Amino acid sequence: MKLMLTILTGLIFFISGIAQSTDHEYDQEDILLKVIYSLQSDGSGFYEKGVFPSQRLHPVLNKKYEDNNIFFTGLIVLILQDAKPYLSQKSREIIDSITQRATRNYQEYKNKKGYPIYNFWRTSPSMHFPNDVVLSKLKKFKLPEDFDDTSIIYMTDEHEDELSAWLKSEMKNHTNMHRHQIQNTFEQYQEIPAYSTWFGLNMPIDFDICVHANTMSMVYDYNFELNKYDSASMFLIRNMILKNYHLTDPAYISPHYQKASTILYHVARLISYSDDDYFDPVKPRIIGDLQLLLRDSESFMESIILSSALMKLGVCPETKIESSLLESDIGSYHFFVANMASTLGNPWKKWLGYTDIFDFPYECEAYDYALILENIILYKQMNCE
Repeated sequence: MKLMLTILTGLIFFISGIAQSTDHEYDQEDILLKVIYSLQSDGSGFYEKGVFPSQRLHPVLNKKYEDNNIFFTGLIVLILQDAKPYLSQKSREIIDSITQRATRNYQEYKNKKGYPIYNFWRTSPSMHFPNDVVLSKLKKFKLPEDFDDTSIIYMTDEHEDELSAWLKSEMKNHTNMHRHQIQNTFEQYQEIPAYSTWFGLNMPIDFDICVHANTMSMVYDYNFELNKYDSASMFLIRNMILKNYHLTDPAYISPHYQKASTILYHVARLISYSDDDYFDPVKPRIIGDLQLLLRDSESFMESIILSSALMKLGVCPETKIESSLLESDIGSYHFFVANMASTLGNPWKKWLGYTDIFDFPYECEAYDYALILENIILYKQMNCE
């Protein structure tokens, strides 16, 4: 409790602009890392050692389930590894410890036949919809491996050249128009050979702009040679932004993230990972949208995400995050949503998208603190005031 009060006090100073001083009696980064470290499972309960706890909600039933997915654990490690070069030796050692404990779990989420692709939930043994007495027993609700978790794991755990080459070759087998054609996107995208969300050969094609951004971030991270499927996925991302679908139809183009702020955060991270000028035509629009959304945001965590996205694009936020928002949604912000209707054809996907009957929003306290840590480091890197 004392540690948590210290970090919250530090955040108030930071948001007020005082934290830029070097005369602090504490180091915010070290404190945040200690909090994140303390939230990592020691293996004594439901969660395997090294996995970060997260919760799956069902808004209709008003229930919350502990969910030992690898998704949030991988995302936390990704942020910490990106932050590592800018931190003290002490902080780097903490990150190394967190990473070592986290990545040893990856094998439990690997394809059960041994292929180097990864699932959201454990595959050894299989554990889909953990702690739900009904869905966990029904095989029809088992999910195949996916591009999102696979991309995050590849970016946070080095894979041998042979394995990464196999992955890049396999990815083309899970693209639109290869075996199946997408049935639930805008008409102008229905023949674009972009990557699907899923590796399952019999799974309907599912487009999600955030998943595309994570996939292409991994492609750039591994310096893969771009092919027509990469180009198609990049086109899809850029064109959706040009057409403002991230503002008018965010849940339709990103059924698993659903918010304009989260979409722009992913696109900004992709731009920061890439080394070309492909997104230059949309960068001014993205920056303008981020600034507008940040001015209007009433969520602390959303403001953190929007602020960080701006700085990933090289722009200091014009608007300071209101200290009155502090603690408003730390630990309860829904960054990700498991959407069971995402593969349904139209008009069902659109109709059900206006409801939350098939949505399972997720919470992860440790990930929220990782996002805050990322934001503080970006402020210092950019020398924003």
